Amino acid sequence: MKLLQWTTTHNTAQKTMNHVFHCARIMMYTDLNTGMAHVQKDGVALYTIDVSNMSLEEYTRELEKLAVEDERLSDFPLD
Repeated sequence: MKLLQWTTTHNTAQKTMNHVFHCARIMMYTDLNTGMAHVQKDGVALYTIDVSNMSLEEYTRELEKLAVEDERLSDFPLD
């Protein structure tokens, strides 16, 4: 099994988190004020997830899915 990696930056004053995955193709910005997580691929907004009622385990599974997709995308060069 491949090691999944990402970096999380917290802004406690604004109550936000930013997750950037290992290959930097996927990013998730979570606004804890609204409970919404915004997913981007290569800087383009893909979709928004309501994380307001997610458990920590469910949230982590979402991050793991995104990390797998980020690794998969690393096989394809950016134009």
